[in-house]
Amino acid sequence: MTDLIVSGPLNGQRGRPDVPIGDVSWRQRARVRGRIRSMRVQPWANVASLECVIVDETGGLVIVFLGRRHVAGLELGRWLHADGVVGAHRGYLAMLNPEIDLIVEDHSAPATPAKKKRFRRKG
Repeated sequence: MTDLIVSGPLNGQRGRPDVPIGDVSWRQRARVRGRIRSMRVQPWANVASLECVIVDETGGLVIVFLGRRHVAGLELGRWLHADGVVGAHRGYLAMLNPEIDLIVEDHSAPATPAKKKRFRRKG
């Protein structure tokens, strides 16, 4: 399957390349690509805020939407680009109110076969 980028100039790139989540640093502006692993609504100063954990092969990052219980298009398993300044939230690296671009899978393209992973027990 190939990916199509929805919204944003320059085919969704916003002029900045994606950075692996494991390479982001505190107080640095970054653009990351990841899959939503979990979502929850948590209070922040008596106002509900949506927290999503996005992951890639290198790590995870919390994205927080202050004052929002729901953001249209965000759902578990959805791939997206998030662009913002990385800070701290509840002891984790996080982006507050990042700009997001949803990634839509193109189901018309032929699927490529997945490689099988082999695991060995330690003997």
